[in-house]
Amino acid sequence: MIPEKLPAPASASVIAIVFGLIGMILFAATLPATVLALEGMGPVFITAGRAVLAGILAGSLLALFRVPRPRGRALAQTAVIALCLVVGFPLFTGLAMQTVGAGHGGVVLAIMPLSTACWAALVGGERPGLAFWLLSLLGALIVLVFTMSRAGWQIAPGDVFLLAAAASAGLGYTYSGVLSRSRPGWTVTAWALTYSLPFTGAVALFSRPEVWPASPSVWLSFVYLGIVSMFLGFLFWNAALARGGIAKVGQIQLLQPFATIAIAALITTEKLDPLEIVFAAAVVFVVAIAQRLRVGRKDEPAAVIPAREAPTAVR
Repeated sequence: MIPEKLPAPASASVIAIVFGLIGMILFAATLPATVLALEGMGPVFITAGRAVLAGILAGSLLALFRVPRPRGRALAQTAVIALCLVVGFPLFTGLAMQTVGAGHGGVVLAIMPLSTACWAALVGGERPGLAFWLLSLLGALIVLVFTMSRAGWQIAPGDVFLLAAAASAGLGYTYSGVLSRSRPGWTVTAWALTYSLPFTGAVALFSRPEVWPASPSVWLSFVYLGIVSMFLGFLFWNAALARGGIAKVGQIQLLQPFATIAIAALITTEKLDPLEIVFAAAVVFVVAIAQRLRVGRKDEPAAVIPAREAPTAVR
């Protein structure tokens, strides 16, 4: 399992970035995998079925390690996480992938860091500074211009679902980060998946395909969505949020659209164009600057820790 005890602040910052990058790369294959799974399964079944697969794994680990149940406010926050990340995000992206491609969807979802930063300020107790907000807006503007230019300066019907997915993910990530300050990050996702099992199991049963797909790529994609996208990716992502801060680590996802495009190109044999490289370089530059900024929290003194020192609270 991912260690939850924090090292020295500087090391914690580096580890947060490394864990965040690993989680981002694992998440980046979600949309291409969804596109492949849709070739033999419906979006509702994919949403529920992947959650069942991840829930069984999560519940087994919780029982094996005898992890205490969340109670009180933590239980309510776990319910929000389940609604946003177990149901909302997978369902919205599944619906979107029926009308837009994985590469297009990946770029639209690059708005997630800004969504996460907004939710972190509203409900996560974080205090991003003006420079951080300006960089977040700049990063969002870059990816939105990229999206619109690829779509002929029009909004595709699936974009509405993608924006809803981004808002849902941002809120879910924020509460995952808040809870991960006080408990191992993997248990936050695990309890959300486990508590959702009765609902997701029933939905999966009633939405199952009449004819099961025979294509190995469909099943491999479905397993990836359930095991990696729904659970293993969050092991690294929640640990990164706990060490580096919700808003700050969230900026790493500005790189996710380009990772998604690259993975989609490998799967669909699409060619990368120079414009993608230019926009990728611009986003990397914005993320690199954002990672050097300190994001404080309401529960810590604003002027006690030097600006270059990373947050050290565990979620």
